[in-house]
Parts: sequence; C-alpha cells; structure tokens
Amino acid sequence: MEKQMTHESEAKWQFKIDDREVQTTDPILSGREICVLGEHEPPSGFSLVMIVGKGTQVIGLDEKVDLREFSGIEFRGFEGDRLYRMTLDEREVVWGADTVSAKDLRLIGQVPDDMELILDSDRDRLIENDGIVRLKREGVERVYSRKSTITICYDGDEREVPRGKYSLAELIALVGVPTGYTLSYVNKAGALTPFKDGQKLKVVEGMKFFPCP
Repeated sequence: MEKQMTHESEAKWQFKIDDREVQTTDPILSGREICVLGEHEPPSGFSLVMIVGKGTQVIGLDEKVDLREFSGIEFRGFEGDRLYRMTLDEREVVWGADTVSAKDLRLIGQVPDDMELILDSDRDRLIENDGIVRLKREGVERVYSRKSTITICYDGDEREVPRGKYSLAELIALVGVPTGYTLSYVNKAGALTPFKDGQKLKVVEGMKFFPCP
C-alpha cells in the first residue's frame, strides 16, 4: 500500500490552462490551486472555467477537480466574476469573456475541421475559422455545427459538393456535365426547371439535377 502511494505521489498529472501545459504531482486540485498554477493571482480575482464533455463548467475556488477522471482536460481563467452563457449544439456553455473565438468553440464542442460553425441567433451566419462570437449578458447566443458539404443528385448519382450558391458554369464543372449539355433542376414545387445562365442557385441537401441538351 505504501509503495502504491509513493508511486502516485511521484506521478506527473498534466492539464492545460489558457493553452499552457501545467504539471502537478497532486491529481486532486482545488479551483484556487489551479488558478495559482495558471499564474492567476490572487485567485479571488478570477473566474475559472473547465472545458469538459462538449461544454463548460464553472469551478469554484474551493471546489475540487480530480484530474484522474478526465483526459486532455483544459481550463480557462478570466479576470473578474462576470459570466456569459450560450449554447453550442444544444449544450450550455458558460464563458468568462464577452467574446469567444471559433478556435475555442471547436475545442469546447469537439467540432472537427470538416464541419462549419453557424450562429443560429444571427440568421444562420457562418462563423469563419478566424472569427469570433460576441456574447451578451441579456441574451443567449446559439451556435450549431453542420457538415460543410451536402449531397445532391445528378442524373441519378449522388454527389457531395460544398455548400453555397453556384452559377450554371460552376455547377456544370463541379458535377461533370458533358460538353454541349446544360442543366435542369427540380424546384421546390417538384417541377423540372432550366438552370439559366447568369443565375446563382443555392444548392440544398438532396437537390436533383439533370443534364439537358
């Protein structure tokens, strides 16, 4: 038993705080101790947020965190005690600043690079990879992730294409329409409609296209 305790006391437990690697020999730390290790002093002047389970959790100064229960654990320290709330893929996120970067959103929600981040509370605005979301005290911003590509059907075959609006020439090149042919598509009413030159068409999931002379 004594051997096991000695071995554990010598172990190096790692976590990140504000993107900086920290090591400790104690796997159970209070929020106060984490702040000190992260050079946030005095701890009473900071709010501590733990990034965990595709969300965040506020850690009190005297609250204990067992590092053995988590893998790749990260913390953020924020000066002051103001907290902001938002949702990311329907999970609550609590943050200590009035802005959150796309990089941090991807980290918090474990959102891969091939997915887009969309600000639902701003008319489905795309959040660029170097973008930020401004948080408000009086409201809750809503962000969700989605695939950056959609599946359309061209002449009976499924094709995966990037989301967006396309000109006739762009879509012809993308799906490989034979020379001398143009395109028609099935509109919302279910009617086959010619894709006109000069038109910009927003492609949506499951949209059907056909070559036509």
